[in-house]
Amino acid sequence: MNSDNHWNTLSTLFDTTSDESNISSLVADNIFIAWPEMLQFINAYGPLEKNVRLLEFGCGSGSFAYKLSKLGYTVTGVDYAEEMIKIAKTAYDTHIDFLSGDSSILSRLSPFSIVTSVMTFQFIENIDSCFNDIANVLEKDGIFVFAVHNPAMVQTYLKARILFEDFDSIEKPSKGILNLRGNRIPIFIRTAEEYNQLLQAKGFEPLLEVYPPFTEEFLTKYPMDAPTHQPEFLILGYKKTQ
Repeated sequence: MNSDNHWNTLSTLFDTTSDESNISSLVADNIFIAWPEMLQFINAYGPLEKNVRLLEFGCGSGSFAYKLSKLGYTVTGVDYAEEMIKIAKTAYDTHIDFLSGDSSILSRLSPFSIVTSVMTFQFIENIDSCFNDIANVLEKDGIFVFAVHNPAMVQTYLKARILFEDFDSIEKPSKGILNLRGNRIPIFIRTAEEYNQLLQAKGFEPLLEVYPPFTEEFLTKYPMDAPTHQPEFLILGYKKTQ
């Protein structure tokens, strides 16, 4: 196991295979706020045929990969944290091919028609190389949808001194530290314009930019001791045209 990987240490906290009443708001927001927007994009722009190959990159404990497989996709889940993959395999291994590694392992996989990712890319410094790997494994006319932190939310949290620290700027945060229970994780915040510029250079057409707000229902079920007026997620969707 990679002892330098904070996500191995945090694998229990980010385990989404538990009952809804037992999961943290840190992952419940993914399920109830980010997932629906991403699924709506897939339904609108994804291939209509059955058994479409789908890559869930940064799959964590595998719950979104499992949901996608239940919708009829042939899913491969990839995550850098070995402990996350162990949880995913224990819960869902009969349905999905789960692999441990970073984007460099994608070159040995067969092409995909859809790539999804939930709250992964802000933790990757060399995002250009990662996007190259994803572009190479995604078929022409394939779609790519992902969720990352909304820069405006990070700015709000920095001003409130919550979760984020040691950033290069409060007004235009781009790199700093996410402090999760003493785990100081390097994080890289990018705007939609920055993601668009990177991906358009690789032949991707932007199709979606959305900032889904916290809902009253979610906040009632998962009260948060933090500002909630700024949406947590920036969700972007693309089609590979080249």
